[in-house]
Amino acid sequence: MSPVRYLFVVCVALLLAGCAHGPTAAFEPFSRNKLSGLSRSIANARDAQQASSQHLIDTVAAVNSASLEGTDPGAAYDHARRALLTTESRMRNARERIQTVSARADELFSEWSDELSEYEDPALRRQAATQRDEVRQRFESALDALEAAGRAAPPLTEVIRDRVLFFKHNRSQPALPSLPSNALDPAPLVEALSAATSHAATQADAFIASVPPETTPTPATQPATP
Repeated sequence: MSPVRYLFVVCVALLLAGCAHGPTAAFEPFSRNKLSGLSRSIANARDAQQASSQHLIDTVAAVNSASLEGTDPGAAYDHARRALLTTESRMRNARERIQTVSARADELFSEWSDELSEYEDPALRRQAATQRDEVRQRFESALDALEAAGRAAPPLTEVIRDRVLFFKHNRSQPALPSLPSNALDPAPLVEALSAATSHAATQADAFIASVPPETTPTPATQPATP
């Protein structure tokens, strides 16, 4: 075959390949693996959220104990200040994990939507769009719950900040004075955070359970060498 004829055959083959539409055999494993990656991100965000919430709740309990009348103000201040710094660090980590989840989801669902145009069969396109919408709805339920748990945390950190200032301003005293009788009781805020975190974990687990396991595309069978 002459070089010119060979080039012509190659160009025709490439053109025909470019005209092919619809998902390839690797599409299903690809989409599953994308969803599995999003599922792992949800799990990481859930774990970070739970760790952050639990540390915050434990810190509030410790600060409450340190707020008792007669406590050493200097020791109470040092402990509460360090605990607040750790709590804020864990809260930042949880927020960053949730932001990562949101970014990965935007990328996945945007790509999924773009690929719908590759279908030639309208029925298959509608089915794929329905599947995308169902997955996105489950994901958004999990993400909304995680974000709601995150919003339940700042009111408790404000309680800790107030106590840190209270301890700081009384460090010159031999013992901590009693708190005002109308000082904010953090118990309802603790209950709200605990409930929100539990709900977020439930929603995250539901999404994770709905995602199929990762798959490895089966390699194409190679023709036997004569």
